[in-house]
Amino acid sequence: MATVAKLLPYELWEIDAVEGWLDDMASQGLIFTHNSGGQFYFREGEPQKLRHRLDFREKHWSHSKERRQFFEDCGWEYLCYVDDRTDLYRTARPDTVEIHTDESILEEIMGKYVRRQKIVLLVCQILLLLTLAYVVWKCCTYGFFPSLLTNGFWDFFTIPLWLFIAVFGDIRLWRSFRDIKRRALLERSYHTREREQKRRREQRIDFIVRLVIVVLLALDLLQPNQYAAEHLPWEGSGYEGYSIHQVLPEDAGDDQRTDLFCWNYPAARRLFQDEKTADGKWNYEVKIYETESDWLARCYAREQARLAGAQSITVPGHDTAWFFIGTPVSQRHRYEAPDTQNLLLLRGNVVIEIAYLGSADLRSAAETMG
Repeated sequence: MATVAKLLPYELWEIDAVEGWLDDMASQGLIFTHNSGGQFYFREGEPQKLRHRLDFREKHWSHSKERRQFFEDCGWEYLCYVDDRTDLYRTARPDTVEIHTDESILEEIMGKYVRRQKIVLLVCQILLLLTLAYVVWKCCTYGFFPSLLTNGFWDFFTIPLWLFIAVFGDIRLWRSFRDIKRRALLERSYHTREREQKRRREQRIDFIVRLVIVVLLALDLLQPNQYAAEHLPWEGSGYEGYSIHQVLPEDAGDDQRTDLFCWNYPAARRLFQDEKTADGKWNYEVKIYETESDWLARCYAREQARLAGAQSITVPGHDTAWFFIGTPVSQRHRYEAPDTQNLLLLRGNVVIEIAYLGSADLRSAAETMG
């Protein structure tokens, strides 16, 4: 005969509903045989009128041969254990003495379910709050737009996805906690086919959501490192004017790099160069962002200027410019990052950041830039 596997539509603590569901399956010709891996297995046969009962034990794994023998002597057939403290029995005789689990044991078991679910719910709430706190802290410290410019879709998608998982999990856990608490007060919940269909719909929705989450996480983890640095010659790049030899020629070192490091992101192209000053140290850095739109460049530049407390200045050939002395916003995670002279320039859809650690006056040099 064919074997049919079904997922239990109820939680195990919904005792009356689980028992009623197994009885209903038997009336449809699906006779329970065993459970494994969360699935309940049935043998197809003739419809039968059977009674199924769950017996809860006070202690975990406290299987008692005497207790089982007592129920079998009373006419109950032992089927299997459902979990570490629950046995399942069945009988076809209508006159078989009913199994009555001590209500105090039920109250204790349900109380443990409530406490366990409360702890899980509390942990999820804490994780959700920590995630939100991290997002707020990162936006307040580094700004929102740097991540938008320098991350791909999947990188930027991780935190919203985690927030969705946390909120979705909290909602499911809260509903489960509420239902367990009701049952702990001995409010019975019974099986009906309409209620089973409703639970099946909820299970399908849960499965689809979890599958989508797993697929998205897998895609995120399997994404190759497609943003490896490339090299772009200084000459002909259009940004030679931001070299230390052009901005601060009196403090330029003898060595000069011939290439820019270049990363191509979906929303922007990022260029980077560091150069030596006259003392032979790498004290002059240039970062350039070529964004997809003027609006994006303007938002990024204004946000960085606001976070740095920069002062607006006028630099020829640029829409807006700012200057400040201190740690660059992008370097705030470094404990010993030195204070530098910083120049922030906006020109259409291009943002140029210059950080200089030297004695020359970067602001004066910028205001006379031609």
